[in-house]
Amino acid sequence: MGNEIEGTTWLVEEIGGTPTTGRKPELAFGDDGRLSGSTGVNRLIGQYEVEGDVIRFGNAGSTRMAGLPEAMEQESRFLAVITGDVTYSLMGDRLVLGPVPGGAVPAAVLMEQAAVPVGEPVGEGAGERVGEPVEGPAPGPAGGLASGEGEAPGPA
Repeated sequence: MGNEIEGTTWLVEEIGGTPTTGRKPELAFGDDGRLSGSTGVNRLIGQYEVEGDVIRFGNAGSTRMAGLPEAMEQESRFLAVITGDVTYSLMGDRLVLGPVPGGAVPAAVLMEQAAVPVGEPVGEGAGERVGEPVEGPAPGPAGGLASGEGEAPGPA
């Protein structure tokens, strides 16, 4: 393919002008036209092709785990951005997708993962640091915590 985003990995900083919260979505553009990453809740795969200043996203699929309502809403907005043909530009260590339809606000702003120092936080919660393993209780069904581990206490 030989394009400037081939072989790069990005963390999503903003979607439609709103900063991402919780675990940040991530996109990796493979050398072979394959796309992989995370929505922050679910893993995703697909294909991409770059033509000029347009990324053509296609054949996307993802796991179907449930998350908190805010995380699911953020996931939905992110998946809408990486559908079909999307203009892009590189600005230093930022990949700007979009703009949003009918506006000047970028559809998404991503920071190149290599630009995040190892050990720096990339989201809220344990194990969300670049280059460090995820630690904590094992996930249970639908991505929840297994056997009630780590549940927050009820109201006092």
